[in-house]
Amino acid sequence: MSCWFQIYSARSSSWTCMIGQRKRIFAVNLWLADLALTTASFFLAYRFRSLFELSGHIVMPIQTYFWHIAIILPTWALLLPLFSVYSEPTLPPLNQIGRLSKAIGFAWLVVAVLISFVNPDASNRIIVLSTLVINYILLVSYRIVLIKVRKHGVLDIRHVAVVGNEKTAHEFARTIERHDVWGLKLLGVFGRDEIRILLEQGGVDELIIAIDRESLDQYTGIFLLCEELGVTARVVMNFFPHSIARMELDEFEGFPLLSFSTTPTNEGLMFVRRILDILLATLILIIFGPLVMLPAALLIKLTSPGPVLFKQKRCGLNGRVFTMYKFRSMIDNAEQHRVELETFNEMDGPVFKSSHEPCRPPAAPSAGSSPL
Repeated sequence: MSCWFQIYSARSSSWTCMIGQRKRIFAVNLWLADLALTTASFFLAYRFRSLFELSGHIVMPIQTYFWHIAIILPTWALLLPLFSVYSEPTLPPLNQIGRLSKAIGFAWLVVAVLISFVNPDASNRIIVLSTLVINYILLVSYRIVLIKVRKHGVLDIRHVAVVGNEKTAHEFARTIERHDVWGLKLLGVFGRDEIRILLEQGGVDELIIAIDRESLDQYTGIFLLCEELGVTARVVMNFFPHSIARMELDEFEGFPLLSFSTTPTNEGLMFVRRILDILLATLILIIFGPLVMLPAALLIKLTSPGPVLFKQKRCGLNGRVFTMYKFRSMIDNAEQHRVELETFNEMDGPVFKSSHEPCRPPAAPSAGSSPL
């Protein structure tokens, strides 16, 4: 099948299921609306600040503060999706507002840091804080309106029919009925002979085929008919053994591939996450390096012979081995003395821990019991 044949798994992520496209459209629209409301919040905050005067504080023309919104908007655009603000718009209202509150709180911390680095003397704190308050009120209010009037349910209706094994087909049909908010209308559960007649009559937008592996060949004609009529055909692939892996359909040089993955596959978000990790780690090193880390390194070096950093092989993503570094909290080569120190072990199994560890150097108690 070159087109119209898609695979659905009840355990796959929401972005790969049959309503994934509608969720993406709604998420993008909500994301754009949030950015528009954030921009409006800035202008409203400036207008609010212009209503009163403070001695010694002059409100400059609005163009002077455009660099604020140039920092705020990209921060919003990147961080709000990372907090899953747009992933499940049908969650209960309190859950949606909770996610939004966490995202906005963290985003404003980032904005405050960026403004303090860019040009703290030229910033207007009242405008910045007013933008925060107004923005939060607007974004929460907009979501309450969406929830009340069910804007995300006002979509073109997609008529869905289900065919196949009685138990799986009826279970899937009930799942469709629970997602009617996305404009899915269930036509019913049909047998193989009935569905051919229904398809030829027209009015079916999507066909869900819930069958076992041995029955796939019996539905070849149904697949071809769906392809001819432009009906999207989806197969419930719940007969492949998997527990937590997501099932996705890929294509490589014309070869269809059914993929099972337990790791994140959204490369765009992973790239943003990586950039944020590097930026925040660099910022933390710049701030805490001279104040905390350098004194800790000197303390370890002066009180115990050996290297300041302890390195150890660890297992990472896909079984790849990497080297972990941390401040040394034991004497040098402490692992070689483990056998003779087993009597001090207070834990069971492979874990070794002792409150009276003889291998701990003088500076180690503070280093070993802290996040350093």
